[in-house]
Amino acid sequence: MGELLAIDWRLYTAGFLGVIFVSGMLYLMPVVGVANMLAAAIVGQLVASILVDHFGLLSGMRISISPSRIFGVVLLFIGLYFIQRKTL
Repeated sequence: MGELLAIDWRLYTAGFLGVIFVSGMLYLMPVVGVANMLAAAIVGQLVASILVDHFGLLSGMRISISPSRIFGVVLLFIGLYFIQRKTL
């Protein structure tokens, strides 16, 4: 029992958030479609990673947001729009 208490609390939080993410994906995929859900998840993760890099979170290296990174995010959102829009 002492070994479980010695583990950093953030590791438990990561597991809990992982369960929420996977459960949400499984619940929403039949509603919005597999391609739409995966594209949105990937875009969300890439945008989050840019913010983590910019602020140096998780004891990582700080990499500032540059115009090319902003352009890349805009292209990601444009791609997500084209994946998720309804075809006529």
